[in-house]
Amino acid sequence: MKRIRLTLVTTAAALFTLTPALSAAGAPAAAPPSGSYVQDPAGDKMRQQWSEDGRRRLDGQFRLHSGLQMAKKPKPGPKGAPEWGGQVGDPATARYEPAFEFAYEVHSAAVLKKSVVAGKSGRHDVTLRAVLRDARGGLVAEFEEAKAGRHHTLRATHPTGKRVACDTGVYTAEWSISRTGPDAQTVTVTGRVTWDSSCEPLRTSLG
Repeated sequence: MKRIRLTLVTTAAALFTLTPALSAAGAPAAAPPSGSYVQDPAGDKMRQQWSEDGRRRLDGQFRLHSGLQMAKKPKPGPKGAPEWGGQVGDPATARYEPAFEFAYEVHSAAVLKKSVVAGKSGRHDVTLRAVLRDARGGLVAEFEEAKAGRHHTLRATHPTGKRVACDTGVYTAEWSISRTGPDAQTVTVTGRVTWDSSCEPLRTSLG
């Protein structure tokens, strides 16, 4: 009996591996905040973790948006006088309003007519967590949201509600996504990203 169970789990793992990753276009998405990704979206891969019995796989991803904000000022003309109607960003007023973006997929295995079928389906209890710390380890922002019966795929962005000044060092975000449920198959993915709050590139680009 043990040998049969092991075979099913191994087959499930093989089928899960062949399941294509959900594209950003196919996931429920919230509008991202202003500013760019701290990480390159094209290069930010999902992390994977299996439940101990091989019947659940959680793919999780996290992105930290810088949320760069700045006021506008009149654009100088060729002779130094303000250009009529022209505006440009004012680096002196630049600040960050970071936001956390979470994405996940829950894959499940089921035995149907002696075959193992893998796919994304059902509702799951999922907890999202992230903590942002400054260079000294001080807490800047934190987010935690635990919900039962979530959809099996999600992409959502949550503002931190905090402002971060330019040039205040390197920040670190630690995050986790956990899937639990009545079947007690807990799966968690975690990660850590860093972000440099320097505004020097911005000043250089705006001259």
